[in-house]
Amino acid sequence: MTRRALVIASLAAIGRADSADEVWDLIGAMASALSEANASEFMHPFDSSMPGYQHVHDAVTAITRDYTIEVAVDQVSNDGNDSARTLETDWRLGFALGGDAASLVRRSERIKFKLEKKGKPWRIVSLDPLPAFDPPAGQAHLRAG
Repeated sequence: MTRRALVIASLAAIGRADSADEVWDLIGAMASALSEANASEFMHPFDSSMPGYQHVHDAVTAITRDYTIEVAVDQVSNDGNDSARTLETDWRLGFALGGDAASLVRRSERIKFKLEKKGKPWRIVSLDPLPAFDPPAGQAHLRAG
């Protein structure tokens, strides 16, 4: 392989890593927003035309309003290219109703995000499972915020 071909191959690998890093950074920012009870910032990367968008919006609004939330997220896989990626993640969520540590409920979720680069920003176009960010069962219910 010529030196020129090696440089081009290296640059192509860097481009792929950048896209993978960009979407992982986006998920990290969402986790931070959730732990800071910032529903608006958490929802920012979602494409509003995504199926189930309103459900996710209502769930996140409810949990950020009613709970103190502990968040940890790990990457399981990050596949795709510079225009579309699928990111599988493990989320560990802790919900304390009204900040009361005695009411802490822990939950683990494996969540798959499909993202597309629409213009400059990455947008989440699919979330599975859709109820991943619902409030803990038996403590609160979804109500418009």
